[in-house]
Amino acid sequence: MRTKTEKLRLALMSSDYDVVVLTETWLHGNILDSEFSANYKIFRLDRNTATSSAARGGGALVAVKSDLGAREVELANCERLEQSTVRINFHSFSLFVCGIYVRPRTTPDVYTLHAESVQQILEKATDQDVVVVVGDYNLPDLVWVFDEDVGGFLPANASSDAEVALTESFLANGLVQINFLLNNSNRLLDLAFVNDAAAFELLQPPNSLLPIDAPHPPFVLKLEICAHTPASESIDPVAEEFDFKRCNFETLNSRLEAVDWSTMDTAGSLDDAVTEFYDQLLNVLRDTVPVRARRFRCPSRTPPWWNSQLRNLRNQLRKARKRFVNRSSWGNKVTLSYLETEFAEQQVTSYQNYIAGVQDNLQSNPKNFWSYVKERKQVGEIPTDVSSQDPTVPPEQLNELATYNINLPLLTVSVAEVKKALGSVDAAKGPGPDRIPPSVVKNCCSSLARPVTSIFNRSLSEGAFPSEWKVASITPIHKSGSRAKVENYRSISILSCLAK
Repeated sequence: MRTKTEKLRLALMSSDYDVVVLTETWLHGNILDSEFSANYKIFRLDRNTATSSAARGGGALVAVKSDLGAREVELANCERLEQSTVRINFHSFSLFVCGIYVRPRTTPDVYTLHAESVQQILEKATDQDVVVVVGDYNLPDLVWVFDEDVGGFLPANASSDAEVALTESFLANGLVQINFLLNNSNRLLDLAFVNDAAAFELLQPPNSLLPIDAPHPPFVLKLEICAHTPASESIDPVAEEFDFKRCNFETLNSRLEAVDWSTMDTAGSLDDAVTEFYDQLLNVLRDTVPVRARRFRCPSRTPPWWNSQLRNLRNQLRKARKRFVNRSSWGNKVTLSYLETEFAEQQVTSYQNYIAGVQDNLQSNPKNFWSYVKERKQVGEIPTDVSSQDPTVPPEQLNELATYNINLPLLTVSVAEVKKALGSVDAAKGPGPDRIPPSVVKNCCSSLARPVTSIFNRSLSEGAFPSEWKVASITPIHKSGSRAKVENYRSISILSCLAK
């Protein structure tokens, strides 16, 4: 997979699988998770010196749709295993998914370690939870026979230490093997163990995410879940926001010039003056700036190379996938296979044209290039649940750090100085907590200079800073290590434009 990251990236862009498990990935630390897809959260264990003396090969990867809020499951004594385990919490149960790669001719103790790790998973699971353990076990001589009583396959000839170490433990814990798709040598190397065989349906996909490796035919596990819509997808149809892109700044400036800002001078405190300023400003904005419905959605992850034709084909593809999953008839399979191939070919062409355009316009439009680089380096969302081991500091200690005794002469600023400063802000930046973008401040610098100067000078004379301008939007940026730990983040504080 090391040489197929681009193919996998494009495939995941249009994938409807909630969970994808890949084994023998051949990945290493220099390949970032973000190189695959922003639509999925990646959990992986690459080959390392603890799992094998070989420098290349091996590895396991589990990719989960980002909006499902998957978390890594920490298991003891798994250092020698090329294995990754995740947990997805739903309304009434959890889904545990474990993906593993076991290299050929592995010693029995590795299978024993894996069986013990699965035992840990089962101990964490409740009776309502669902457990799935899939992987390349490389036990080519092991034959599996269907048993109607268990609804799955049982080993018919487990005799070697490795075979016994795996199967005895799994069977004793109620796990059933349900994969029946033999490879080109009429053997079964990839196994799928579940704790509830009746809940699953195993399908052979008409097309695969990556080119098929003949010894390892891909398979799909269908599990029907009644899931609640994530909160991040909710929409408030009532909320509105100003549409400053359609704002007539000439009209806005004219209205702001006519405002009687003297009411700020009689305000009881600095904070009252700032409140009066925003009240007057918002009254003018409501009269002069168009509004639009404010939608609280996750940012769109539609790739920039998807044109209208590709999006239309994508919609057809999703419908065909649903039909095939609900009824895997020959006709549905043929239709889906055709659409999968057609979409993949068109997406590759569109992607190549996009990359060529970014390269050709590097000097004239470098922004597109850096947007592409940023998107490739960007990692998924912050986990829904994070933990922290930071010590708690009493507020009294923090207040002691803020004490000071400095005598400075009284400073004042002029309207001209403030107008110049307001006119020099970067209009391309986004708004802060007050929702007033820098573009408004810049385009209205002449009409806003006088009231803002009044606030600045009062702040300097009273030695205080407006409470309204202390409010900031905090964006956590992941540094390194586990994304589920607070201490592995640094924060970026976004202030309102006037507070800067």
